[in-house]
Amino acid sequence: MAGDEQHPNLQPQHVQPEEPENSGQPTRPVLPLTEEQADVNEAVESAAAVSDDPASFQNAPVPGEVAHEPGGQTLAEMLQIRFGWGAAVPLLLFVLLVAAAVWLYFSLAFSWETAVIPQRQILQFSTNFQPVILHKGVYTNTPLAVDENAAYIVGSIDPDSRPDLIRLNLETGEVTWRVPAEDDQFPLVASGKVFIEDNHSTTGAVRALSALTGREIWTRSFRLLGGSHVDYFSVVDNGLSVRLKDNVFGSYYLIDQETGRTIQQKRSETEFVFLIDRNPLRVYEALPGVVRVSSREGWQVEVPGDNLVPQVAGDVILVQYTPFDSQTDALMALDRETGNVLWQRMEPVLGNTAVSGNTAVSGATLFTLIDVRGGVQLLALDLHSGELLGTVLFSEDADLNRTDYFVATDGKVTAVYFGDSRELFILNWLGTQ
Repeated sequence: MAGDEQHPNLQPQHVQPEEPENSGQPTRPVLPLTEEQADVNEAVESAAAVSDDPASFQNAPVPGEVAHEPGGQTLAEMLQIRFGWGAAVPLLLFVLLVAAAVWLYFSLAFSWETAVIPQRQILQFSTNFQPVILHKGVYTNTPLAVDENAAYIVGSIDPDSRPDLIRLNLETGEVTWRVPAEDDQFPLVASGKVFIEDNHSTTGAVRALSALTGREIWTRSFRLLGGSHVDYFSVVDNGLSVRLKDNVFGSYYLIDQETGRTIQQKRSETEFVFLIDRNPLRVYEALPGVVRVSSREGWQVEVPGDNLVPQVAGDVILVQYTPFDSQTDALMALDRETGNVLWQRMEPVLGNTAVSGNTAVSGATLFTLIDVRGGVQLLALDLHSGELLGTVLFSEDADLNRTDYFVATDGKVTAVYFGDSRELFILNWLGTQ
């Protein structure tokens, strides 16, 4: 190849060294070498012989290069000397990978708030709904409760604060009172009181607080042998339905809202009792795949799913359940006395399966959130017929893996909470007039 050819004028020329001229000075006598000097000369001659080999120049020092003292060696040089490049390269690669992983972690953490959290808007609403206000930055993991003036939440409006039971003024968004709570508790509201269960006691307990001031009115402890915790908690008629679970049995209590005293009590090995009627005596149970009543004229209804969460609303038992072939929930309404199926809706219901979760019942109307294409829809349904009475459409798709979409109502005010956007929408329900 042309690039490999060498010009003749560029060939190295060998010059014969000239003999030094005799200056006329007398020649010094040559003395015999000592043994040490002979060894040195032999070493020098050996080095000279090696230097005649062109390969020996590969490791020769470059003219003008300054040799590093041991204290001035770089990390790579010391690793090469100590371990050789075979060990240095993997170690350096490991350090680079760790640094990249740390950078990626903090980059994702920094951008989480802006990259993941959606911001919802009300896109459409029927004339019997009236949007009132939107509160942002509300943090809760459990269902909330509302009355005409306030929302009651176990959570906070500050991401750095520990969860408390707070009363949030619906108009101003201010916290008017707070009491200590745990983040797995949830409140119920009835008769001017806020009820909250205590699952962090070996006995299990329910507390009643003033809805206006947060002052404690009464506390009811359930002292069962071996300890217990509240497994089910709901407002029923004029009482509170409380199911406790211990190591062996399940115990059901119907207690008075005003005093916390026992109205009805039953111990059951099934651990699925959610209601006891006294006149006539009926024991209601929600087992996997079935709701049944034990009485002289008992009945049993098969439910095509599991994770049953029953709610008692007057003469209707509303059952929220997870169909066997679905990721989301469905609804079934039963006649409280006969067990007849009043209606079913298979739309994908959102939210957790707590008794006061995303399906809230007030009077003859229930409210629930469902997943629809392109957003989330609030439905108002007639409790007895399942007829659709009103809707509100919110933007942004739902995350079906989340369980923190909640609805609460007092019959006039409806609150909708989205855990992924930490937004609390307040709407007035105007009814069907």
